[in-house]
Amino acid sequence: MTPMKKRKNIMGYIRISQARTTSAALALSVVCLIGASACTSGPEPVAPVVTPPAALSTTHAEESANPAQMAAERVKSRVDPMIAQHLTTHGEGTKSPCRPSAETLFGEKCLAAATSIGSIAGAALAEIKGVAKPGFATLRQASSHTVAAVGGYTELGCADNPTDPSTRSKCVDHASVIAQAPTDLADGLRLGLIGQ
Repeated sequence: MTPMKKRKNIMGYIRISQARTTSAALALSVVCLIGASACTSGPEPVAPVVTPPAALSTTHAEESANPAQMAAERVKSRVDPMIAQHLTTHGEGTKSPCRPSAETLFGEKCLAAATSIGSIAGAALAEIKGVAKPGFATLRQASSHTVAAVGGYTELGCADNPTDPSTRSKCVDHASVIAQAPTDLADGLRLGLIGQ
């Protein structure tokens, strides 16, 4: 074979190879256009898992919760509704049937108010029993003072309108504490939240 013929054969082989390569590239391009996912290499990217901020803050709040603070909130949530009910039924201060100037001080209305607030004060003392004293100093004092006043009012028979001046004077003192007790207990609950 002459060098000229050999060169023509080589050039023909190159053209055929180029044609085949071009055809393969065109076919691959068509496949890519039809289904783009066929041309991607490797697995599809996966979106990162993100923890919701709310869950993080809740966990943080739970971890940082002070046991004394939790106890104070528990006591407040249980005693507050009782005080609210007492206020609706019996009032407080100048609206209480046990206020010193009230004619009802020596009757059944003051006795009912005394029984109600005495029950609330007793419940508050039961709630804070065993809790560190510094945490509820005000509530403990107000509750104890109220329970003592209710006990004195009842024992003296103040609701039976006693005639002895000394007894009546003591009844007025006890009744004054009873009339003021809802405010004092509410203050004790509030101060309990800050450890007082």
